[in-house]
Amino acid sequence: MEINKAEADRLDSVIQIFKKSSKKKVLFLSTTANKKNSDFYIASVKENEDTIICHFLIRSFDKVKLAYDYLNIKFDSILVDAEEKCEYQTLLQDAKSTFVGQAIYTVKPNDYTADALDHFIANKYVEKNTLDISIIGTGNLGSKICLKLIERGHNVVIQSRNINKLNNIKQGLDEFKCGPGSIEVTDNVEVALKNKDIIVLCGPGLPIVEGHHVENISKNTLMIDAGNGNLHEEAISKLLKRENEIYILNSLPGLWGSWKGIVESENVTKMMKSRTINEGLRVITTGLVGRRGDIIVDDVDNIKSIIGVCDGSGDLLGTTEADEYLRNLNEYIKG
Repeated sequence: MEINKAEADRLDSVIQIFKKSSKKKVLFLSTTANKKNSDFYIASVKENEDTIICHFLIRSFDKVKLAYDYLNIKFDSILVDAEEKCEYQTLLQDAKSTFVGQAIYTVKPNDYTADALDHFIANKYVEKNTLDISIIGTGNLGSKICLKLIERGHNVVIQSRNINKLNNIKQGLDEFKCGPGSIEVTDNVEVALKNKDIIVLCGPGLPIVEGHHVENISKNTLMIDAGNGNLHEEAISKLLKRENEIYILNSLPGLWGSWKGIVESENVTKMMKSRTINEGLRVITTGLVGRRGDIIVDDVDNIKSIIGVCDGSGDLLGTTEADEYLRNLNEYIKG
């Protein structure tokens, strides 16, 4: 097993980009359900105002260490996909045993896609509270999308060839959903395509909708290819000729949001602290459970803002009850 010339060229370009950057450097390892993807793919470099990310999209771990050694870059953190989306299901274990002593954080890329779709539909249909939506393909991604949509109040049909699996998904989502939407199931693609405001395709990168299926799709139906590659070329041509809208979601905002959450969570954890100022006055930071009267502040050593007063049972006191404790703190701050 070795790095081939095309991969080496791609890695060389990554090296050049990273050499020019003084930003925080992150390696992102993710798996894919897309059956058209190779076992090792070097995705485009991702960059924002303070972080630069090198992304390997993989179906096995065989070349990860080789590519890592080839790059010879000191990464500040490693993000590892925690979802099992293909036959390779030991990414996290392999990463931990390979990158010993490095900061490794797990992420869930399917959540990024589900969030992107949820936000997209909410923004595009601001004035429409209830939509008729089909989800074709109900693995991890399709099920996550379904839950978000029914909690938005939409009526969703989920389709797969395995009707028993569909019924189990429906039963599970119905048990814990918090929203007015509904779920129906069908194993028939044509039924799922008919009379829908939106059709969401969540297959593993292979065509689900063929050219002959287009006649079952309304002319005003919006198509979203969440699985990438779920529309046959002929179907795309026919849909665009009819002026149906077709979208592929950009999940990059979810990655950046997840990374920011990791950084901020670390900052909060590092700041967790308590301090007894005097016998009747104790301050703590967010994240700690306090006794009744403990005051939650932004920084126990340099108080700039007050968040609330603990009630002793994991919640906060109301304004009136909190006042007597806050008076003591304000007197201390004033000196």
